[in-house]
Amino acid sequence: MYLPRLANHFTALFFFRIFFLICFSVSGIAHAAPQLRVVHFDLDPLYSPNDSAAQVGSNIDMLVHRVRALSLAGSDLVVYLSAFSNPDATRKSYDNVFFPSAHLNERGGNLLFNDAELPQGQLFARSARAIKQAVPGVQIYAWMPTLNFRLAPKSPYYRISQNSVIESDLLEEQNDPNRYIRLSPFVGASWDIVAQIYRELGWAAGNYIDGIVFHDDGIISDHEDSGQAASEFLANYDWSTLVPGDSRRWAQLNNIDRGIRKSRYLNQFTLYMALQTQNALNDKFALSTTLHTARHVYSTAFSNPAAVQWLAQEPTSMLQDYDYVLVEAYPYLEARNDPTNPLTAATFCEIHFVKGCKVFKTEPYYDALLSAVNSQAQGIDKVVFIMQTVDWNTHTGEVTDLTSNRIGGDMMALFNRGARHFGWYPDRYFKNAEHPDIRGNFSDALFARH
Repeated sequence: MYLPRLANHFTALFFFRIFFLICFSVSGIAHAAPQLRVVHFDLDPLYSPNDSAAQVGSNIDMLVHRVRALSLAGSDLVVYLSAFSNPDATRKSYDNVFFPSAHLNERGGNLLFNDAELPQGQLFARSARAIKQAVPGVQIYAWMPTLNFRLAPKSPYYRISQNSVIESDLLEEQNDPNRYIRLSPFVGASWDIVAQIYRELGWAAGNYIDGIVFHDDGIISDHEDSGQAASEFLANYDWSTLVPGDSRRWAQLNNIDRGIRKSRYLNQFTLYMALQTQNALNDKFALSTTLHTARHVYSTAFSNPAAVQWLAQEPTSMLQDYDYVLVEAYPYLEARNDPTNPLTAATFCEIHFVKGCKVFKTEPYYDALLSAVNSQAQGIDKVVFIMQTVDWNTHTGEVTDLTSNRIGGDMMALFNRGARHFGWYPDRYFKNAEHPDIRGNFSDALFARH
């Protein structure tokens, strides 16, 4: 995703100031728990195949410098650190990770370091350790795929994984290049495969992580899962274990009720993987760590009640099951050019490859999103609004930075409507120019609140 790798160190982006003021300097607003500031870091910019260990070490120093700059305000910072590789941001299944694995390829695993603890590879643990040592108090969550793993031929599970993918009964979904290629949670082998990978993460991560954040590939449409093994499971499973008091079988359910059940089952799948990571970490390092959990979801999951049938992402159960739910507030990705304009209606179908996902019209983007989050018990307390900092819709193969005024305006739009927790993605810590340090419009209004 990030092409230039420049050595200049730059200060915190302007929107960090905005987060600091929103979260810690606003009078007249009291909350029982801390307000979160979350920043996503991809690790792909740290490494290219031609890099030496010394170069990678220097790159990690740049990442640490960035985290230190973001922490200067003296408040807690939560870092979501990618443990998997997606260098061009287009892959729909992942086969490279930043830790040793018997099932996936380790990116940068061949690098040799003069390091007694981590002598070779392990770029995730190496980066997490450097952050923890340099900036005490920063929490680090390992950011991992949910379902879309593509095993390497070396894996003993390689062949069985080929028969464990989610299948669709629609030809247009089967052939859509934008469709995630995922392992099915309704096939027993997938639990074993993914659990092995998460245990490997735990063995590698040591005491450098505080939680797991699950990627947004955890989606299942109403035409998935149609493979024989998954279909048999769906038909025969006792769904009353997830929906107490409702003994209906699969054949008796409509698409929305099926989506709710798929969502709750997928929640259990992810929580099992977090537990596997935690147990592996604690067993190897004689620790008693309890890992926190967070889950990426599409904004449509909250703002359109019918979306559960296309996504299998149910807000109610996710808010109950995870410590935090990350809502991707990405209006520009969704072709909403001015989400703060009261005349701009939400008229889009977010998951374009899903058959039957209909365009719906509602309030302006942020109004609809905040209203939907507020309607959920614990919604404002547990939802982290992840802001996009780049435009992926350039049709050139490159991304374009959003302006500081636009990012600041979007944060203000959400904050003024009652949003509490914020994050942003991506943080372009290897970018060759920082966002402008604005002092007008939105930032002046925020500083006036101090």
